[in-house]
Amino acid sequence: MRKLPVILCFAPAVFLAVLLTGCGYDRFGEPSAAAREQGAGDHPIANITLADFVARGGGQPVRIEDSLVFSGRVTSNDREGNFSRVLVIENGGAGVEILAGLDGMWSLYPTGTLVYVSARGLVFDGGGGIPVLGCDAQPAGVPQAGYFATRPLLERHLRATDDVQPLPPAPRTIGELTAKMCGTLAVISGLHYAGSAGDVWADRGDAWREFDDAGGGRVMVFVAGGAAFASQRIPAGEVAVCGVVEKMAVGGAWVIVPRGAGDITQPAAK
Repeated sequence: MRKLPVILCFAPAVFLAVLLTGCGYDRFGEPSAAAREQGAGDHPIANITLADFVARGGGQPVRIEDSLVFSGRVTSNDREGNFSRVLVIENGGAGVEILAGLDGMWSLYPTGTLVYVSARGLVFDGGGGIPVLGCDAQPAGVPQAGYFATRPLLERHLRATDDVQPLPPAPRTIGELTAKMCGTLAVISGLHYAGSAGDVWADRGDAWREFDDAGGGRVMVFVAGGAAFASQRIPAGEVAVCGVVEKMAVGGAWVIVPRGAGDITQPAAK
């Protein structure tokens, strides 16, 4: 969990041509006319919903050969350091993590920004704890999603608009979480920390802190060692945690990744 590909993608002229044309196996197919969404301004026209894009991708890495474009709003970035070099976008109850490979994404793509993603030539992987989309790290081999690593390459596929409207998190319980929710923003209330009083979020590198609900459900809260709030104490008593839903590849535990300290709140005193 949170262990992302380390392969970087660079784009000299010949390699970039490979990225744009795509190669190998593809399971998507052209979208129906009913899925097309009219664009405006200088961004492309969406022709598939994010939910359909994720559903068609399946659970194995796949190259995108068709000219698929979807839209979504940025729900998470690297502003407080709990997401590193990635963006998460969401639309219509589906989400995907974009492997940007660059720092300072929060200034280029603020939370709530409407973006359009041109997916042709990229690799989608729905088999981990969260659906991911990145550049083709091995164009001549087995599909593998990698970090874009350069701003021109990223902006060739990811177009931001001036439309900024933060998405509200969906209220969830641990018991109702499903795999289709991975990559989406949720808030779970009525949680209690299962560890020791006085613990901090992440004092020895990345940490997964267990929280339980009244029904015996369990969810792990991920905090990166480099997050701005890593040294803060974990609140005692009941809390609500907002963040992006993920699932551990090993063990299958649910994970919530908050964007910052403001995503962990306690109910007002009565």
